[in-house]
Amino acid sequence: MAVYRYNYFPDIHEGFDILRKRVLIERVDRPKAPVAFAYKKIKTDIVWCLLDSGADDIILNNEFAVFLKIDLSKSPEFETQVVGGGSIKVKRHPMDVIFEKRKLSLMADFSDTHPFPILGRVFFKCFESINFRQPEKTTELVLPSKSN
Repeated sequence: MAVYRYNYFPDIHEGFDILRKRVLIERVDRPKAPVAFAYKKIKTDIVWCLLDSGADDIILNNEFAVFLKIDLSKSPEFETQVVGGGSIKVKRHPMDVIFEKRKLSLMADFSDTHPFPILGRVFFKCFESINFRQPEKTTELVLPSKSN
């Protein structure tokens, strides 16, 4: 079990080389989780990602694909809906998400227009439970035992 405090999301990226962009979104405490992304033998440092219970998928900026040397040229491209009723073009590709030393093999959507990393319900399905505790401004993530 891991418990993380909510934080102002724009502050999360400070100190990470992979995303130098500053994200200007509403200054509201948001749930986040630290993960690393990996593909083949390349792995990122820990990246704090927005936990979005309303998102279906993992959405990452194309900079992650470049860093991980993921070739998106043969990945299917499609449009996906984003908050506010808009849509963005993404390319889907498999990769590993590492949380608390556990490797989760998942599909991720990559976009050149999405500025910050989102972990949606495809990530949530890997957990026994995820509890958002608004009064305490914490999120509790519980992985299933390894014997399951």
